[in-house]
Parts: sequence; structure tokens; C-alpha cells
Amino acid sequence: MPATRYSESFVIRIHECDAYGHLNHVHYFNFMQQAAYAACAAAGWDRARFAAENIVWVVRSSGIEFRRSADFG
Repeated sequence: MPATRYSESFVIRIHECDAYGHLNHVHYFNFMQQAAYAACAAAGWDRARFAAENIVWVVRSSGIEFRRSADFG
């Protein structure tokens, strides 16, 4: 199967930020989870298909490399 790329954009809301206006670290993983669900659905694996196939996906580990801060707005 050829590798595919999926891209998603998010607007950072003020309540997701610290006192300096930078995105709090916990929200990076929330955005990654939302993008993963959307990528699966775009590939034809929406919640209904997972349920019909009686399967789930599990993340055993994850990592993130911070190249610069994500800021409010």
C-alpha cells in the first residue's frame, strides 16, 4: 500500500494556552488524536466501519518533537 499523507489545521483557543499564550502540552495530543480519527475516516475507516469489522486501534506509545511553540489564534 502506498504511503499517504493527511493534513489537518486547528485554531488554538485561549483556554488551551498557558499564561504566555503558548499551547499547553496536553492539547498537542488532543489535536493528534483528532487528526488520527479524521485521517482514518478519510481513508474509509470511519467509526461505523471499525464497529462493523469489530476492531479497534490502540496507540502503545507516542512522541512529539517541538520545533516551535504553537500560540493563541
